[in-house]
Amino acid sequence: MSDDFIYCRNQNDFVDSILDAVEQHDGLLLDELLNVSRMYKIDDLDYDDTNEPNLDQQLNNDLELLWKLLSRYHWFVCRYLYLNDIDRAFRHQSKKFSCLMGILNYYSNRSTDDDHNNDPIHSTTNDDDPSWLLPVFNRHAHELRLLALLGNDEGNNDDNDTFETSNSTSTIQTCNTQLLQANNVLQRFPSTIKLKKVGIFIIVNQMLKTYYALHKFNLCTYFISKAERPLKQYMQEENTQQIHRYSSYVLSYRYFLGKHLILKHDYSSAIAHFDYVFTNCLNSNRSGSIKNKQQSLLYLVALKMLHGSTPNMDILEKYELNELIDLIKPIRAGSLRLFREKLHEYEQFLFDTGLFFLIENFKLLAIRNLFHTYVYHIDHQQTNKIPFEPTLLSLLNFDLDQENYFTVNELIDILNSMIEKGMIKGYISYTVRTLVVSKKDPFPRQFHFSSLLNSS
Repeated sequence: MSDDFIYCRNQNDFVDSILDAVEQHDGLLLDELLNVSRMYKIDDLDYDDTNEPNLDQQLNNDLELLWKLLSRYHWFVCRYLYLNDIDRAFRHQSKKFSCLMGILNYYSNRSTDDDHNNDPIHSTTNDDDPSWLLPVFNRHAHELRLLALLGNDEGNNDDNDTFETSNSTSTIQTCNTQLLQANNVLQRFPSTIKLKKVGIFIIVNQMLKTYYALHKFNLCTYFISKAERPLKQYMQEENTQQIHRYSSYVLSYRYFLGKHLILKHDYSSAIAHFDYVFTNCLNSNRSGSIKNKQQSLLYLVALKMLHGSTPNMDILEKYELNELIDLIKPIRAGSLRLFREKLHEYEQFLFDTGLFFLIENFKLLAIRNLFHTYVYHIDHQQTNKIPFEPTLLSLLNFDLDQENYFTVNELIDILNSMIEKGMIKGYISYTVRTLVVSKKDPFPRQFHFSSLLNSS
């Protein structure tokens, strides 16, 4: 839905619309109705009713009352965002999330009661399965994280030394605490409930997005370990199904897991995750689907190039990965100077995507292609012994400014790195200062960057 007419303009009517959607078990409609990001921007909502719910109010197990409270807290999240009061908006969002947890607790208690009752007449029914709330749960966790980060930014950017920063910094702590509590709630459901199977990925995704935004990558490991077993179980179930219905929550998790594995220098595993995401993302004209395909392809191509694969330029053009196209062209031509120029031009883009240090090592691919051109097209593979000076050093320094010239020692470091990674098959003869390449397949198609640490 894209029209704002679905939102009632006053608080009482809005609460009734939420209760109607709940009665119908329409999770998608409820997700739209409780969309803070869209609703707070509507200009003609009636915020004259300033009788807001008590933030210290204790929650009970009355399902209808919980939904009413959740709706009212949501209304005031939008109101305070409209007034640009991030702190109060976050506090209402936090309470709203607590209401949702109370609702899920209500369902988990019913599931537990049914598990203890062996009478098949009282077995768990569809009314007891809250999996229809998955999009709502995802929306609440997503917007709790966004508001927590906004609160954190507001505190960090405040120039007043007397500002009470404890509130703003605690928004992240509050968000993380509530997400961990949500995980405990999900664990109370039977293992057959979809909300339990997939909900863990929603929680971990929000945690990972938080720590990526804060550049605290070291804190991701714990939450990834929380999802290892659920992911294995989910994939086993998926492989047994004749018709695969790929969960967007699992796709998001595997995307972030791939990025985490890059930081851990586990490139082979990262490739498997990005390949899964790219292959199984929806093929549609929606901007979100295109962006997901584009982002996963960006990492997939970069990692595969470190294993010797040559990307198909048509698919890069299809997904408009223009930066990557411009970086690959000088690599294929063996032009180190042009590659450096493009690396500098797209430096900010590469830092933003976390790929700068990985792609910086593509200079080895450019050098390899340069030497490959000499051996096969200039020398016609007449000899397998190529002297450092003048041949290799002259090739390496070709078209470079004099202040950027490589020394012999730097050349030797580069050759050692390329031989170690399997990019060149051969060895270095230090006595005669020569590179001796294999007469058979001196430049293997497949090679392997096990790590970028200590790369030349």
